Amino acid sequence: MPTKTEEKLPGEPQQGRPKNSKDSEKRKQKEFAPQTGAALQIWALNAQDKISDILNPHLLAFYNKKNMRSLASAEYTEAENTKTKIFLSLDPFSQLTEEMVLNKLNTINSIENNNHFTNYTKLYKNINSKLDRQLTSEELKYTKAYYYQLVYTDV
Repeated sequence: MPTKTEEKLPGEPQQGRPKNSKDSEKRKQKEFAPQTGAALQIWALNAQDKISDILNPHLLAFYNKKNMRSLASAEYTEAENTKTKIFLSLDPFSQLTEEMVLNKLNTINSIENNNHFTNYTKLYKNINSKLDRQLTSEELKYTKAYYYQLVYTDV
């Protein structure tokens, strides 16, 4: 009776290329085919910086603080979550303007956006637990870009 691995293998043993045989024709050279994911990830990293540049002054004015370091822990978490939700709601490769980013504040709590945020949070917590430490702000930025790339590649 054949095992499961034997059932999956096509053909019979020794039906492939004979040992020590040479190619009769020159093989086709592989061509480099860039993936769209790299461009999307670079855009995602830059988009996060642009969102921070646009939103931070508004958030500081809202909390009546001089700089982001002076925010209380809960305020900082809320500010970062807001920026993350805005980021996850953007269309890939969109041009970011202050008006567009500020308009996104009205729609960041949509069901779809909250689902993206929840899934991103699961990814983030999973990475934290595997590394057994909190991610740095730079690592968080790359994690968000990675998640964004997963969601929006081939959309």
